[in-house]
Amino acid sequence: LLGSLLMKTDLFELYLNQDFSSQDDVYHFLAEKLAEENHLMVSEIVTKFIKREKLGNIQIYDRTIMPHFNEQGVPNKIIILRTNRVISKWSEQLKNVQLIIALIIDSDASPQEKEYFQAFIKKLMSSDFMETLLKGTKSQIEGLIK
Repeated sequence: LLGSLLMKTDLFELYLNQDFSSQDDVYHFLAEKLAEENHLMVSEIVTKFIKREKLGNIQIYDRTIMPHFNEQGVPNKIIILRTNRVISKWSEQLKNVQLIIALIIDSDASPQEKEYFQAFIKKLMSSDFMETLLKGTKSQIEGLIK
C-alpha cells in the first residue's frame, strides 16, 4: 500500500541540512513549497501552521516538531526538514528544534490516504525511526519512508 500510494502522489519531500534559524524561516520555506501546488497563498499557509501551533504542543520527540493542518482540496504532503543546526528558540514554548515533520492533509482525503497518514504517524512513535530521521543519511531515511 505505501509503495503504490507514493507512486501516485508526491507525498514525501525530504530536505536535510537546511540552513534555517527561526520558525519564520521554516514556515516561509514550507509555505513557498506548498503554495506551488495548491490554491493557498504563502501567507495563508504560514497563518495555518501558526494557528494550529497555538492550539497545542507540536513537539513529538527530542528536537522534533510536527506542524500540520487540514484543508479541503490541498494535495496531501509530508515534508521532512532537518536543519544543519538546532534552532535554539522556535517559539515561547518550544526550544531546540532540529527536525520538522510537516503534515498537510486534505480534509477530503480518501480512506486509503488517511490510513497512510495514520501508519506514518504510528512510525513516529518508534525511537529508532525518530533517531534515523534526526541523524540518518538521505538514503537511510528514504529507505524508511518508502
